[in-house]
Amino acid sequence: MCNSWYSVSIYHNKYLIGYGRIISDGIYQTLICDVMVHPEYQRRGIGKKVMNALLKKCDEEGIKWVQLFCAKGKQEFYKELGFNSRDSEAPGMSLFL
Repeated sequence: MCNSWYSVSIYHNKYLIGYGRIISDGIYQTLICDVMVHPEYQRRGIGKKVMNALLKKCDEEGIKWVQLFCAKGKQEFYKELGFNSRDSEAPGMSLFL
């Protein structure tokens, strides 16, 4: 996480309750990952605050291409923020070494 291009942390008192980060070249490619909200604080707008802060940073830096991975069942959350699912003709792929 220390080598992330940008990250957002939200605390309640001394407890971390929301987090998200960006991996980026700072020019063109951006990947939002590790967006999470503590279960006791979900559905209170914290995830949207995290995402809005991450997207604001991209906008401020002129980055237009933003990608992300999301957990199963969370697609609607990201669609509400303007994200689209990848085209089935251009599916994503991954390799874990």
